[in-house]
Amino acid sequence: MSRTTVAIRRSVAGFLTLLALTSLAQADSPWWMQNDAGSGHDASGSWLSPLALPDYGSYSGTLVEHDSDAYAVRQASTSPACLNFSFTPTSNDVLTVKTTSGGVDKAATLNSPAGVTQRGGIATNAYDWAGLRATLANPEQEGANDYSFTLQRVDATSSVPAPGHTISTATPLPSPCTAGVMSAVSLAATNTYSLGPLPAGTNLVASLAATASSLSLQVLDAGGNPIAQTSVNGVTTATTPSAGNYYLSVQRTDLGVGDVQYLIGVIVSPGCKPAC
Repeated sequence: MSRTTVAIRRSVAGFLTLLALTSLAQADSPWWMQNDAGSGHDASGSWLSPLALPDYGSYSGTLVEHDSDAYAVRQASTSPACLNFSFTPTSNDVLTVKTTSGGVDKAATLNSPAGVTQRGGIATNAYDWAGLRATLANPEQEGANDYSFTLQRVDATSSVPAPGHTISTATPLPSPCTAGVMSAVSLAATNTYSLGPLPAGTNLVASLAATASSLSLQVLDAGGNPIAQTSVNGVTTATTPSAGNYYLSVQRTDLGVGDVQYLIGVIVSPGCKPAC
């Protein structure tokens, strides 16, 4: 057998090996073949360098082993606004939604079960950018794990009719991003919204954005009592201790003159209340 024949056979074998590896790589959709949010490549997994989205809207992406994808919409709003989101994964993913303004973050992290659409909103007084990050719950999970999401900005430019002031007259919260107005009535002025019946162990993330700093937000149980909750950078988190009806209470903490517009952002996990 000539050296030329051996060389040709080795070349053919090498090509077939490369072709097999390429086919396998395509099946697993590795990072260099991803097309996250139509970018033609893998999105960065870091909030320090998120993939810049051209605008609010609907997008899709892929997670592979040890992958994480971060996205952001920049110059989102300079007035009270809310980031309204929807996220649907094909595998169990960890979802983080965040807005940032002046170096201060409003963020929430939650688990997104496979095939379950997670909806919600983060309200803030103003933000330089807003976005989300998808991460595999199991970093070593193999194969292509697709997801889709939408981002929408909701501005506090209109108000809804004043809700009830007690839990017995509470108005059902109509949307993950709900606009309202608080009148300058008295120090005890309260607007109350119903989250409806929730099972025990439900995680709640509630945020408030307003045209004045004289409002506060609390999560109440069926008796009108605040449940255990933590507030960091304007984001209140709580876990329902038992099954039952729960409420959000917006209170005015001053005797100021004039109405105060506000936005409430809510994430309920697991599940997608309100507005499933």
